[in-house]
Amino acid sequence: MAPIRVAIIGLSADAITDWAARVHLPYLLSPAGRARFHIIALCNSSVEAAKRSIKTFHLPSETRAYGSPDDLAADPDVQLVICSTRVDKHYETSLPSVKAGKDVFVEWPLAENAVKAVFDWVQHTLGDIQNIQSHLQLQRPTLKVQDSHTGRFIDTVESDVPDLIYVTGTLPGTEHIVKDATLHMRFRRAQAFLGEPALVWSIYGEKGEIRLTAALDTMLQVSSLMDVTIDIDDHENNEVQRVEWKWGAYPELHYLSRSYGPLYEAYYTGDVGKYADFGHAVKRHTQLDGILASWDASNAA
Repeated sequence: MAPIRVAIIGLSADAITDWAARVHLPYLLSPAGRARFHIIALCNSSVEAAKRSIKTFHLPSETRAYGSPDDLAADPDVQLVICSTRVDKHYETSLPSVKAGKDVFVEWPLAENAVKAVFDWVQHTLGDIQNIQSHLQLQRPTLKVQDSHTGRFIDTVESDVPDLIYVTGTLPGTEHIVKDATLHMRFRRAQAFLGEPALVWSIYGEKGEIRLTAALDTMLQVSSLMDVTIDIDDHENNEVQRVEWKWGAYPELHYLSRSYGPLYEAYYTGDVGKYADFGHAVKRHTQLDGILASWDASNAA
């Protein structure tokens, strides 16, 4: 099978966010990536910016440079478009290629809103939440603005985003989950209690409890997996067992890139059924819109 022809939106030589360079590019330029994918085009804010990126990242001189998503979408040779822009640019940069019938790799969310990724990976593990009830509150409306270079607080702004979120619901029955088992989530925007992990996820079972903790971050994403621990409290043997885990694939790559290799491999072989698609993402958006509806209604009252 010939390599799939790829275009990247957002591989910038001078962008504030360098996700494409840190995560996507290392795999695509690895021996495994080169055997399956061929980068033929870049799209940035201008043709000149795309040309600078081609030079900065040592891509072949024949790599095409585009300055608009529409021009990229019109290229008949591009088969797969990788959108690696800021969240608020996902929709406008991806849509032309979607309309052109191209395959598009875009990280959820598809468009900017108040999503919390924790909501997605819990349901990926346990199943879609049903009978959702929520309570949202804004406890700290005045936020300090910090200068990213000096670390000094230089201003304050008023937030209208809830910073305390409670969500409860029931789970569908599966081989391992009793029908209508309760799921309860609590998220607060505040510093974690000193010495305690930022994230604690507990799954209570009949024979024990599984507890996943992350010391520094509430988001289980590639940039925060290094501090994740998994423990099992075995009630029958009255002992706690640590579940050791390690990266299975692509140990030669930086850890930020390792979880992306299997995604690209699955796309190349057509084994994509176990990964999220646009329909999956839209379902999560709909759920979150429902949770936020009560917040919007209370503020409008």
